[in-house]
Amino acid sequence: MDIWNTIRPFEICERNLFIGIDAGTSVIKSVLFDKNGNELAIAHVDVPTYFPKKGYEEKDMNEVWEAIKSTIKTIVHNPAYNSSLVRAIGVTANGCGCWLIDKNGNPVRNAILWSDRRSDKIVKKMYESGIDKKIYKLCGSNISSGNQASIIKWLSINEPDTLKKAHYALYCRDWIKYKLTGVISTDSSEAILSYGNIHTNEYSPEVLHILGIQEFSYLFPEIRECYKVTGNLLPRIAKDIGLTTDVQVVQAAMDISACAIGVGAIKDGDACTMIGTALVSEVVTDTPDIDNFRDGFNISLGIPSRWVHLLNTNFGTPNLDWFIKNFCYEDITKASQKGINIFNYLEEKISKITVGSEGILYNPFICSSGTRLSFLNVNAKAHFIGLGLQHTRHHMLRALFEGVTMAIKHTYENIPRKFDKISLSGGGTKSALWCQMIADSLNTIVRIPSGSEFGAKGAANWN
Repeated sequence: MDIWNTIRPFEICERNLFIGIDAGTSVIKSVLFDKNGNELAIAHVDVPTYFPKKGYEEKDMNEVWEAIKSTIKTIVHNPAYNSSLVRAIGVTANGCGCWLIDKNGNPVRNAILWSDRRSDKIVKKMYESGIDKKIYKLCGSNISSGNQASIIKWLSINEPDTLKKAHYALYCRDWIKYKLTGVISTDSSEAILSYGNIHTNEYSPEVLHILGIQEFSYLFPEIRECYKVTGNLLPRIAKDIGLTTDVQVVQAAMDISACAIGVGAIKDGDACTMIGTALVSEVVTDTPDIDNFRDGFNISLGIPSRWVHLLNTNFGTPNLDWFIKNFCYEDITKASQKGINIFNYLEEKISKITVGSEGILYNPFICSSGTRLSFLNVNAKAHFIGLGLQHTRHHMLRALFEGVTMAIKHTYENIPRKFDKISLSGGGTKSALWCQMIADSLNTIVRIPSGSEFGAKGAANWN
């Protein structure tokens, strides 16, 4: 479908267009918005993840950058609107991980992602020694194998030459902002998670000392406030992508926080779940409550006096993708013959099966890094229980939907905060049946906001 056919008319009277970039784990997206937050156009590019060893997950940083430029160009070069009306670009991206650059601003190695497991043994020792509790009291977040701090620790032991070459340790958003503007900086929504003091919003020497990585503090860039202008587009970049040099690049919060803003979860007690790769559930708080919340992550929402307390279970829609790819060839063929979307076809099939999938249970730990929260087990694996001769693949698929749903329920049971509704976003919201399962299991109202790219919407932040 031609995305330009979906563009809505608007008054051409001011520079009232904004671009939101959301660099996901698998897909890079750039979205054009008007000043009222309406999605006008979307461009996306898949970027491969590399797995050099078991448990290792990496991205080519230059491939990510090329994908960013490609998606912006797709939007900007459309003749349906005047690109000179673009006022600003907001950038959000997948969080944690380690994106190292040298003194010339070039990648030192492939980026190590949030889902990488190479530092598992280091993290395990931290939990066994009680270091994790000390870190949580300062940072407000659990240490994990995808956390930049644990990755730096691993590199110091296993790739010391890599750190000698590195000049800065960035996050994905920081890398993109640097390439757009030439400015190196980060913000508290991510920096505090790894090395900071959540009460001061500054790097914490005590955390670095506890982790034993104080000698690498020179790698950490300046912390700037979210939603402030990072800088203008570099002249050569502006020319390349078809924009002007007075277009400002805004430092949005990390994708978890940006998505909350995008769905309208901005007040204390607002809850939202992203049914995507990581299956993140979060509640907005007006204080980083690390006394009542002893698990998960407290992260700046990106706006004053607001945080999100979140649990990300590491598994979501990849369960569905894996199942369809491996077990649903016949369904794909039949759906194609009938001219029906495969997801709609399968939803119709499983809707006829009773709640409980006639005795099948599914644990949805499909991610290679196991499950992170609401309990930590890097070796957790996905599996079906209770299969019988009477069951079909559609019973199994129904159980899969129910398993992911119960994981969401379990997550909220570990966030001691009352709420009366939840906003949902992500690819899973395309399934009305799945959304109903979530509402039923949590016994709460489920809200599906209009639009589709809420991370990019929160990044654009035109208000």
